[in-house]
Amino acid sequence: MHQLAATSIVAFAIVAPAFAQVTGDEMCNPIILDEDVPVSVNLATMTPSAGVPAAVTGQCAFLNWNATTKDAWFKFNPPSDGRLSVLLCDSNFDTSVVLYQTTSCYNPFRIGCNDDGCQPGGPTYQSKLLEQPVVQASLGGPVFIRVGGYNGATGTAVLSVSFDPDRGEARCWGSNAWGESSIPGTLVGPLVAVDAGDYFTLALRKDGTLRAWGNNFNGQVSGTPSGTFRAIAASDHGLALTFSGAEVRAWGNGAQGQCSVPAGLGACLSVAAGGAHSLALKTDGTVRAWGRNVEGQCNVPATLEDVKRIAAGSNHSIAIVGTGIASAWGLNANGQSTIPSTLGPCLAITGGGRHSAAIRHDRTVAAWGANDFGQCNVPADLGACSKVDAGRDFTIALRNDGSIRAWGSNAAGETTVPAGLKPGIAVSAGQYHVAALLAPDCDGNGVNDYLELAGHDCNYNDIHDCVDIAAGLVEDCNGNGLCDNQEKMGLVQVNSGNMGPIGYLQNRSWTIPNASQAASRVLLIVHAVGDLSTYLEYVTVRIGTASWRVFESGGADCVQVNNLTSTGAPSIVIQPSDFNALIRPDGSLRIDLEPSIAVDPAACGGASWIRAELSYNNALSPDCNANGLLDSCELAAGYSPDTNGNGVVDSCESPLNPCAPDLNGDGTVNGADLGALLGAWGPASAGAAADLDDDGLVGGADLGILLGAWGPCGS
Repeated sequence: MHQLAATSIVAFAIVAPAFAQVTGDEMCNPIILDEDVPVSVNLATMTPSAGVPAAVTGQCAFLNWNATTKDAWFKFNPPSDGRLSVLLCDSNFDTSVVLYQTTSCYNPFRIGCNDDGCQPGGPTYQSKLLEQPVVQASLGGPVFIRVGGYNGATGTAVLSVSFDPDRGEARCWGSNAWGESSIPGTLVGPLVAVDAGDYFTLALRKDGTLRAWGNNFNGQVSGTPSGTFRAIAASDHGLALTFSGAEVRAWGNGAQGQCSVPAGLGACLSVAAGGAHSLALKTDGTVRAWGRNVEGQCNVPATLEDVKRIAAGSNHSIAIVGTGIASAWGLNANGQSTIPSTLGPCLAITGGGRHSAAIRHDRTVAAWGANDFGQCNVPADLGACSKVDAGRDFTIALRNDGSIRAWGSNAAGETTVPAGLKPGIAVSAGQYHVAALLAPDCDGNGVNDYLELAGHDCNYNDIHDCVDIAAGLVEDCNGNGLCDNQEKMGLVQVNSGNMGPIGYLQNRSWTIPNASQAASRVLLIVHAVGDLSTYLEYVTVRIGTASWRVFESGGADCVQVNNLTSTGAPSIVIQPSDFNALIRPDGSLRIDLEPSIAVDPAACGGASWIRAELSYNNALSPDCNANGLLDSCELAAGYSPDTNGNGVVDSCESPLNPCAPDLNGDGTVNGADLGALLGAWGPASAGAAADLDDDGLVGGADLGILLGAWGPCGS
């Protein structure tokens, strides 16, 4: 089964243990996770969590946990809003997993669970939970991952997580009077944000560039700035925050000063566009506003500080502070600026034409203000949501399962959500239209295509291979959905072994004499092993002029390095072009590991061992026998044998002598050679003529090579 549970408030009292716990045994002492770095834990060494294991209540009751279920806890800090995928597919027992997100390790909010996502109904029943919506850690808190066994099962849990910032493809509906819902055909590649304004739509590409379409009466489209940006907002004007955060750009209708960015604004985190005013959230947690101020929408409360989120309605403004409490100011004729006393802490907030809406910490939606079109009538069955936005007279929400719901005015079809939409990852409401980001899934495996680009983008165009295959841009001669060139990549895994001791003034280096070129991103993992009492401030990993720091405390104090081979390891991701440039002219790759010399040897004089690992794909020859046919196509069509099923044409595994299968030297591979090979069947000594693939055994692989060369030698 694969099920995303509706969010619920869990009555879950964590009791602090009176004795030291193994890391991961309790929620308040979790194992810290790095993205894409698998972590192994033996659940037999864990104990049941203190308190009642309420994780099995409600829609998670199918996990079949009880008070004696042993479990392990992990923590991941999402860097932004996005989707978290959790995989336990390499575990060796029947796993179950529950996800929480909370600002503390007490009374957590459950956001998802899964039992048998890897192989539904299969023999191993491991868990997989894909694209669970989460909010950035600074507001929603870390994600806590709780792993247990179905019906008390235990074993080795192998857990890895991947995080996907909001990326998808655009879809619009509702009003199209000015082309605001007609997505340009040239808008290709992943988008990270869309915003529906007043009859125009603004999009932010993954590369930070902007694209706009729709009404251009005030230059909303033609005035779109060039450069790279990280945040956008749209109304009758557009706002964009530069990638560095140092500058806010504004364009479009600026008749009331909404495009006149204050001088000396400084670095910002986000922007919001109201009807005729603008807001910016500064990095120090304060808010600046400019533009129309007749209703006081630009009068930011002097006491407002530690702001995490901002939103702007037509004539009012809203903010959420670090505790999750919302505050609003400006026009209040319909109660849109009166925060309900029952609202409580929030994760997201939005302002519409005359109403407001928010997502509470338990992921339920609330709305208040004008309700003449039912825009505040939140559906009773809406459930847990990850995004909400308010339009002129309607409200739209993105549910945790990726489905989209809308209510209120439907004057232009804005609340008629198209049937058959792919899962959503973001929604934005304009005057009378909607812009949404949807998760593309061209191969139909339930995973956002952009999550799979690392292994399915052989031409590096930021588009999934299955899209390019359908368009005829890359080859898939065997019809298995994989780019042919991608199939001819070989996994490279190199381990330095233990190097040490390493400590104060004890540098270590590791040289790979013949480093192959990378054709995929390179994962460099650094482990600390051995003496667990070692203290290191940080270790610099250096390859040529490139360098990274691992085990870094962020300050001058020493950090105790626990055995990171079992609890996770810092990882470094290097793009293939960057990695290949680091290979020296002689083909070698040298990696230096340098502990900080700022460490006081008296206070931090321990010694440790360091191990480094490289993992990536290198490109193999797509035509190893040089016959003009791509090997994968040759094998798929049956033109050449692959007796051992390893994806390599048998003749490419034989010795260089093309007549090696001619064992009796008569110039023809025939029955006499077959008899000689069968006579030598079994273990073979080094260099034995019948051992055509030099694997120490005369067997089926050698037979396949011989049969593939049948006939006159070299033909």
